[in-house]
Amino acid sequence: MRRAIVLLVLLGLAAAGAWWLSGQNHEVEISAGTWSARASAPVAGALAVGSVLLVALLALLLRAVFVMPQRMSAWSNRHRREAGDRAIEEALAALAAGNVGEARRATTLARAKLGDRALTLWLDSRAAIAAGDEAGAEAALKKLARVPRGAVPGLRGLASRAAQAGDNTQARRLLADATRTVRAPALAEAQIELALRARDWSGALNLARGMSLAGRRRAEITLAAAMALPEGDERVALLREAAGADASFAPATAGYAAALLARGEMRRFRRTLREAWLAGPHPALASVALQRQPGEDARAVAARVAELAQAAPGAASHLLRARAEVNAGQWAEARRQVAAAREAGARTRSVHLLLAELAEAEPANDDAARAKARDAVREHLRDAAMAPPDAAWRCRVCGTAYETWVPVCDACGTALSLEWSTGVSAPGTAQLPALAIAAPEA
Repeated sequence: MRRAIVLLVLLGLAAAGAWWLSGQNHEVEISAGTWSARASAPVAGALAVGSVLLVALLALLLRAVFVMPQRMSAWSNRHRREAGDRAIEEALAALAAGNVGEARRATTLARAKLGDRALTLWLDSRAAIAAGDEAGAEAALKKLARVPRGAVPGLRGLASRAAQAGDNTQARRLLADATRTVRAPALAEAQIELALRARDWSGALNLARGMSLAGRRRAEITLAAAMALPEGDERVALLREAAGADASFAPATAGYAAALLARGEMRRFRRTLREAWLAGPHPALASVALQRQPGEDARAVAARVAELAQAAPGAASHLLRARAEVNAGQWAEARRQVAAAREAGARTRSVHLLLAELAEAEPANDDAARAKARDAVREHLRDAAMAPPDAAWRCRVCGTAYETWVPVCDACGTALSLEWSTGVSAPGTAQLPALAIAAPEA
């Protein structure tokens, strides 16, 4: 548009000049050495304008001759890019639809049109994996690791394949190389997962600290590292770190509170237990609350538990008090607390088992009372068999239930897979989401 405007202005100026010259009666003489030429002013003006236009036309022709190869090259490159982009879209659609043959054809075309770039190589590796071509996938990932912006997804993909083959050492080395290339949270998470597979709790904890991991995952890793250590200051320090990472993660806070109780640090023990109970009552915390300090009797524990329960009223607190009162032999108060728990909505199996235990433990003065107690025990046991199950730690991979939290599921060998739940959910397949081969940037 700008060039057209300039051309129109120049033509207008030329026309104006020609019109002005046409009205002149003068003659113009041009001489060069012995040669000379004479013409009227209109003719000379027309010749001048024609010469200028001829020179401009020749300049445009010369420019077109020199620029044409560049324009042809740009057109060819644009055409290749468009064809390559279409091939990438077709490959993605084919992979999503599970059409392996079409995906491989499209990825081959994309590499031919666009070359070995990060995205084309990544697509080629995914298509090869879908087709079961292990050698092709390995080759594509190795090339991907050597191209710009491909080091991280390439090394990450190779690490994933090494981990799936059981070579955790090689997988961890590849991820370490990728981490040295670029700092990315996903890479650190993948390294943590591999360290957990290798049961390298301290290594996983160091990685978690390096990436400032927080919350439940950090608490689980730290607790696992603490449980691998013998009793001592280092173990207590890790328990404190685990409890601080997530106060609602009962196994960590219960472990730290138990360590404080064993050391006789009662003030800190009470404060830690109270804060954890307020964050969320849990059987692990209740178990620690019922433990005795050396020289402490059952009634003193019941009094301490009553103080804790008053801080967070509810069914769990009533059941905790009931257990403490049973241990102290306070049958009437125990029954009262169980009744309060049931009024608050407690209907699980453990409530009926506690009632059965209470009926059996409470002294009977005569045969009639003992017979009545036996009948009550049987009734409570029948109710327990029909009552909803209590929540438990269950492996999210295989569904195995545990009474207490453990770092590794004994059934399937998955690390940090336990979740607190009331029922068995459909078990999934053990995998490392953090090791998925992520797509590189386009």
